[in-house]
Amino acid sequence: MQRYPLWQDSMPDRLHISTQISMEELMLTGCTTTSDHRYHDPNDYQLDERIEAATVKGIISMPVAAV
Repeated sequence: MQRYPLWQDSMPDRLHISTQISMEELMLTGCTTTSDHRYHDPNDYQLDERIEAATVKGIISMPVAAV
């Protein structure tokens, strides 16, 4: 992503694992719903990875478009 150069090297597998860990930590506290405030690029694979990882863990994840 050109907007955030730091994220350009984030690979799908790393993003998937980090999202799953985050979801597990939330679920340990009793959280069942979360929102993702990260900037979403329509052509970005990362949104799909985050949604899929959250779905696998069974938590409700709502992507929110940043403006």
